[in-house]
Amino acid sequence: MIQRIFDSAKTKDLRQLNRLCAPQAETTANIICEISEAQPDQKEKFIDRFLTAKIRGSTEFSGYTATVKAVMSPNQKNSLQFELIQENGSWYLQRFQE
Repeated sequence: MIQRIFDSAKTKDLRQLNRLCAPQAETTANIICEISEAQPDQKEKFIDRFLTAKIRGSTEFSGYTATVKAVMSPNQKNSLQFELIQENGSWYLQRFQE
């Protein structure tokens, strides 16, 4: 799922992101999921921001939640953290942190 965010930035096709968020997702996650409705300059900032992002390490699972860490560029040490929640057998974005 997180790779889909990065792939959307690479292809500039942001329409598929609106289905990634959980109904009770936090604002940080909703910004990602609603980017296809944003102004063109905001879309470009999103694309530039996630264009070179990569998942770093393994997904950590805990019951119905999971955490995925990523970096904005391959040689960057500061990580991003995506928190997912499982509902009705599907995984959704719950929170995004830098």
